[in-house]
Amino acid sequence: MARQEINVGATANDGTGDGIRTAYIKCNDNFKELFDSTVTPTELTNGTSNIAVADSANVTISIAGSANAVIFGLQETTIGGNVTIATDLDIGNSLTITQDFTIGDQLIINGSVGSNILPDTNNARVLGNATLRFAETNTVLVSASGNITSGANIAGANIIATQDVIIAGQHITTGNVTSSGNISGGNLLTGGRVVATGNLVTSGQVVATGNITGLNITASGSGNITAGGFLVGDGGFLSNVTAASNVAVTQIANGTSVVGISSSGGNVELTSGGTLAFQTNGTNLDVIIPITSANITAATGNISGGNLLTGGRVVSTGNIVSSANISAVNFLGNGSFLTGIATTSLSNGTSNVSVASNADTTVGVAGTTRLTIAATGTTVAGVMTATGNITATGNVAGGNVVTGGAVIGATVAGDGSALTALNGTNISSGTVAAARVATLNQNTTGSAATLTTARAIALTGAVTGTADFDGSAGISITTTNTADPTITLTGDVTGSGTMTNLGSVSFATTIAANSVALTTDTTGNYVQQGATSGVGISGSVNSEGGTFTVASNATDANTASTIVARDGSGNFTAGTITALATSAQYADVAEMYLSDQEYEPGTVITIGGVYEVTICGLGAYPAGVVSTDPAYLMNSSLTAGLPIALVGRVPVRIFGSVMKGQKVYSDLMGRASKNSEGALVGISLEDNSDPGEKLVECMLKV
Repeated sequence: MARQEINVGATANDGTGDGIRTAYIKCNDNFKELFDSTVTPTELTNGTSNIAVADSANVTISIAGSANAVIFGLQETTIGGNVTIATDLDIGNSLTITQDFTIGDQLIINGSVGSNILPDTNNARVLGNATLRFAETNTVLVSASGNITSGANIAGANIIATQDVIIAGQHITTGNVTSSGNISGGNLLTGGRVVATGNLVTSGQVVATGNITGLNITASGSGNITAGGFLVGDGGFLSNVTAASNVAVTQIANGTSVVGISSSGGNVELTSGGTLAFQTNGTNLDVIIPITSANITAATGNISGGNLLTGGRVVSTGNIVSSANISAVNFLGNGSFLTGIATTSLSNGTSNVSVASNADTTVGVAGTTRLTIAATGTTVAGVMTATGNITATGNVAGGNVVTGGAVIGATVAGDGSALTALNGTNISSGTVAAARVATLNQNTTGSAATLTTARAIALTGAVTGTADFDGSAGISITTTNTADPTITLTGDVTGSGTMTNLGSVSFATTIAANSVALTTDTTGNYVQQGATSGVGISGSVNSEGGTFTVASNATDANTASTIVARDGSGNFTAGTITALATSAQYADVAEMYLSDQEYEPGTVITIGGVYEVTICGLGAYPAGVVSTDPAYLMNSSLTAGLPIALVGRVPVRIFGSVMKGQKVYSDLMGRASKNSEGALVGISLEDNSDPGEKLVECMLKV
């Protein structure tokens, strides 16, 4: 909706304001546009705080520039800051709290608490009292700095106390009981640990599925101490001890895995899962299963076994003998006793080096033999490239010899047709064919006796004559003058003269009237003095041939001067410009506004954000569009702002197809579209069927 403001003038009755009829026309138009609008308001904004209502979706409250302070959804409400409730809070389902939550009266929860309830500091907090107590504490941690006294049963996970724990009934727990005082009661039943620095005294049973830890554990009379798990301690005072399944103490067993000593001073055997793994008699170590280790060090004895697998080193001063394989990352040694290794070929894929028995050595690359070394010579298949010298006493035969150094040989065979940059000083002997001498780009030493074919030298023109030259001796040419030339001058200076037998000639010249150029040097001064002066312009010259220089006070700055000049970009600055009319190449009127961030040209802008303007959303009212090239820019001294087009034609970011003459409305993320849920931005001036985002020329109607 574009609001029309009534001009009330600068002062009362000064005649500069709108007339009564014009003012009421603006009022009618404003109310008509308001009542005819089909846009449902989706946002309520005051400064940097707003309430946004999505289409059949969430309601979002943003406060003081902080987005999404509260989000109301169908299933969940999210609050970003602290919540303070002065009276009752009744929650029928679930409540998730990530910040401070203060309730002045009651908190009533009909459901369950889905996580831990923790104090805000590492201090004990009161959980009920003598008159306002909880019905039970089940499977929770009970911690007290005083006594824990119960006339009935206490059931839970962990109980931690620094004073006495007095239980008249049973204590049943799957967790730990920890106390620095006394624990007195009937039966103590726990699935966790009992840890006490004081005394644990009971006339009943202590039954635990977990650990019982204490300084001394004493059973008087005929009572037993029985553990389904472990008795933990040094065992220094244990007697009549039997291991699992009543195995003699000469063995340590767990199921079918046993470490045993068969007899006094006998062998040590280790059985794993019912299988004998290894045994030793103090001299030999027999390993029944493969050994995998970083380092195995043997003194002077033998290591006998199947497979020896190691990621490290096997170090032994004796022999390592195996009827199976020995695998390792590296074998260290001279390899003199290794057998079964092929030494005639070294291969990697289709590349190899092969040594025939008492015969040739070949190098193959990617399945093709490239080098053959034989007793009779070396053959290279392909191009040999060298950066140093290749020296041969015999012939070098092949395709191309390419080198960054010199090729030195007794003979270079070939026609030499491709030789370049020959230096004549390097040709010390032999004969160079005449056909090649013409191509030598060097001086030669000595002189030729004669030319193979005599050449004629002829003179033509005003002087004629001929002679033959074969290089055997000097020649003289007899010439004949065919005619005496006449030289004629035309133009501003006229005259004529005849040159006889190439002798001297004189000219009688005449200067035509009004034909002497001012740059021609003459006798006397043709300029005595020249001068000019005017508003902002001055200059003078008073010598023949002098340069007339004009000085000006022109400037492109907004300063006092009589002449205005443009800068290198064609711009100038001025105060007030008074004219009958102006014109511009571009088409919109824009004004500079401070923005919360930089937005690309064509973005729809609304009033708001942390400064003056921000990006326009679906429920906001557009204030303008970021201009590409404004024809007239207001508030231009605000260099930190963005040029916002207010009226005229300007490219606009459009999402979806649009036709010329179609209205476009504000949409999401500073774009416009045909969706009339937003506010009117303008009218499209062109057709564009692109379904995505693009710039479309529009007439603004914000």
